[in-house]
Amino acid sequence: MKIYIIRHGETDLNVKGVMQGWLDEPLNQCGRDLAEVTGRAMKDVHFDCCISSPLVRAKETVEIVLRESGNEIPVLTDDRIKEIYFGDLEGKHLSALGDEGEIFHDDPFHFKGFPNGERVQDVCRRTQEFLKELIARDDDKTYLIGIHGCALRAMLNFLYEDPSNYWHGRVPYNCAVNIIEAKDGVARLVEDDKIYYSPDLAVDRYAKMKKKSILFFDVDGTLVDEEEHRIPESTLEALQRAREKGHLLFVNSGRCKSFLPEALKAFDFDGFCYACGAYIEYHGDALMEEFVPAGDLDYIRDVIKEYKMYGIFQGPEYCWFSQDVEVYDSMEKFLEIAGKDYHGPRKSLDEDTSEMRVNKLVCFGELGKDYSEFQRKLEERYQVFKLAPAFYEIIPLPYTKASCMDYLMEYFEIDRKDCYAFGDSPNDLSMLKNVPNSICMGNGYEEVKKEASYVTSDIKEDGILNALEHFKLI
Repeated sequence: MKIYIIRHGETDLNVKGVMQGWLDEPLNQCGRDLAEVTGRAMKDVHFDCCISSPLVRAKETVEIVLRESGNEIPVLTDDRIKEIYFGDLEGKHLSALGDEGEIFHDDPFHFKGFPNGERVQDVCRRTQEFLKELIARDDDKTYLIGIHGCALRAMLNFLYEDPSNYWHGRVPYNCAVNIIEAKDGVARLVEDDKIYYSPDLAVDRYAKMKKKSILFFDVDGTLVDEEEHRIPESTLEALQRAREKGHLLFVNSGRCKSFLPEALKAFDFDGFCYACGAYIEYHGDALMEEFVPAGDLDYIRDVIKEYKMYGIFQGPEYCWFSQDVEVYDSMEKFLEIAGKDYHGPRKSLDEDTSEMRVNKLVCFGELGKDYSEFQRKLEERYQVFKLAPAFYEIIPLPYTKASCMDYLMEYFEIDRKDCYAFGDSPNDLSMLKNVPNSICMGNGYEEVKKEASYVTSDIKEDGILNALEHFKLI
């Protein structure tokens, strides 16, 4: 009897350092590629039977291996070889384990278990029951088993020379193959974590688990080159390397979600802090969202109209624009700036405010006119920032770029010393002053450079890459 046990290929949640457990996440393209290479390497192996975890990432992996190796047999499933169940922590980043994470990774048999989930001992019990039943068949068949990282270590634990070393040095690489030979009910491990692809593609997930840092980036002038309207290649390289090290990467912007520049789609960030912290997303899910009450929107709209200014109410899905306001030549530039990254329908500012989901507002007037009285009137109740002559940003909610950082530090249980903020302009100061590791871009304002703990090079001169290397984050 010969048993090939393969861990599933890579998924997007693997890359992001998320605890998948029983979540049904499919393979990403890299995961499919690794499975194809592994399958082609097994073209001389005749499989008589294939059994997989029912989770799609494991099942998809063995299906690809069977196809590429020329084996046309059905895939059976068995719930006993599913991944460990993370309970309440399913879908959360590894750093959410906090101090308990060290125990899980260093001494898992003394880990108390996941809240409303499983312990390592539970996984050992069910996976070893499955394997021992298979070995007891004592036939001459060759089996292919599709499984997961923690479950694989649990299944093979009784065959390791040192069962107390649960992780066997690391989490198995994606598509790593372990081979068992069994005769007369006695099994031995003859291949241990064998990979059939280039070692350069192997990622040590155990090393990734050990790091718990969160990085916050401003957009314009920090991530996105304001002249070329794109993320520089060196920045994309640095972000990917930081992702591979297990760091959490968040965009921290004054922009609302509906105003996100297209350039940011070049990289898959872990999350976004929009509207100066009023709306926080993690892997596409809203962790926190606050909207301006209708009564405040009515008041602000009335003041904007009183001073004959042009207003834009901004939300995560839509924006509402002034309709019957004379737009002077000097206002055209502001309108272009305020609306350049919004591609949704231009709803009317005169709509029913009770139906609006608004996080923040901007308004502008005619250059050369004095709007100080307008500013004083709104400042009695709200945060008002003068971004340029006659161009204002209004933040009715009690949030800042610093408050969303505090929220996420608590959410992920990450120490402030392991947080890094990257910015370039005065509206980034609250973020930069909030953590000891603050980085100002070389193209940033002088007043911001004075407040930062480190000044890196210009955005065009590998600023983000140099900063990450300076702090040994990559």
